[in-house]
Amino acid sequence: LRMAAMTINGTGVYSPWIECSLSSTFEKPGPPQNLSVTEAETSLTLQWKPPQFTGSSVDGYIVGYGRFIPELFRQILNVSQTTCIIKSLKPDTEYITSVRAFNYIG
Repeated sequence: LRMAAMTINGTGVYSPWIECSLSSTFEKPGPPQNLSVTEAETSLTLQWKPPQFTGSSVDGYIVGYGRFIPELFRQILNVSQTTCIIKSLKPDTEYITSVRAFNYIG
């Protein structure tokens, strides 16, 4: 790899060659950690920590929930959001939830 500054007036002096390598194996991030749930009458608050080993960057989180299927409804959150409030739930009803980290690999 060599680098040089480029402006409207032209290109500067190139740097000396340096050797570098890029990883060709990117992976999906691991699962979010320390998931906790706080219940209210018609809502749930989910909180979590980012994956311990990501293998690659985390682009965001997918929170899924439903009565019998965990991803009947989904919310996509950006990477800085590690809390999700699920509102308008039916009282005394069991729900299944899921939280997944995602990136461009999956």
